[in-house]
Amino acid sequence: AQSAPAPQAGRSEPAAASPNAAAPVPHVAAAPLQAPASPTPQAVTPVAAQQPASTGPVSVQSVAEIWPAIIETVTTDSSMLGAALASARPVDLIDGALIIAFPPSEVFNRRIAAENAEHRRALGEALTAFTGTSLRLAYEIREVEAPAVAAALSGDELVARLVQEFDAEEIVPDTTTAEETD
Repeated sequence: AQSAPAPQAGRSEPAAASPNAAAPVPHVAAAPLQAPASPTPQAVTPVAAQQPASTGPVSVQSVAEIWPAIIETVTTDSSMLGAALASARPVDLIDGALIIAFPPSEVFNRRIAAENAEHRRALGEALTAFTGTSLRLAYEIREVEAPAVAAALSGDELVARLVQEFDAEEIVPDTTTAEETD
């Protein structure tokens, strides 16, 4: 029996084309992002909401309100994208295009979010899941306001808020020790 000749060192033979091989798909930035026709295991599932957050027209203010949940959602699939979007803010909505601004010091993070087709897809799907509307994405560098930071609560304030929010009861540990009961 005769075997096929081995390839020479330094040379490679072209691989046979597989009928299942996927051809690269070009990314068109101007086309609106669409949700997949059928759910796939990689589909983005909103963490904070299963239903669209808005039933009316989408505004930049409504997107800004849910922006932290959108970032949390994309972070579950890509921690790199979540970190890149942490300093970004939705700043405008023009003709179905959501403008996402990054501060001047975040040029690298803008590139991570804007120039990776998979990152654009993930963010677009999360936005569609939360808003119920397919939006085009546009990225820019400009001064953005930092998110409002909630004031830190003291220990007693935190306990009081938890008791109020969850209709809970605070259980105070017994201060008597075994020596005092003898």
